[in-house]
Amino acid sequence: MFTGISARPFFWPLLLAATLLCASGWHVPPAAPSPSWINMHALAHFLVFGLFATLVCRCFGKPVRPRSLLLAFLITAFFGACDELRQLFNPVRQSSLGDGVLDILGAAVALLAYGYWPAYRRALECRLSWPRRIARSPSLKDSSAAAPRGALPSAAD
Repeated sequence: MFTGISARPFFWPLLLAATLLCASGWHVPPAAPSPSWINMHALAHFLVFGLFATLVCRCFGKPVRPRSLLLAFLITAFFGACDELRQLFNPVRQSSLGDGVLDILGAAVALLAYGYWPAYRRALECRLSWPRRIARSPSLKDSSAAAPRGALPSAAD
């Protein structure tokens, strides 16, 4: 249908958006105890929408331009507003202007850090390395062929 456009960059932001929409439609159980100096609900809004904004910005490719930062911010703010509006009509949830402000602040801080702090962007863009199997040396292959599996080496070895 669309040639030259890969769906791969859109996978993570769409998955997170679907998760947020599902989670915001359910009844929220009482929060786990947290320190009195931090509001876990506010922190969750701030961090999750910061992550969402960063994922949306990555869809626009590299290098990061001010236009892509602005567009990612507007998309995230619109999504956050729609989510709060949806919660307004949900009888088991509460909508609040404070949550919307936290969504916007999280998006703004994350996008500013992603766009203008190169060390932060490099940390987010680094490739995760998985442990590789260690190639066995030829001497180990020869000795393992002679002894049955699980046998202990003898004193002569």
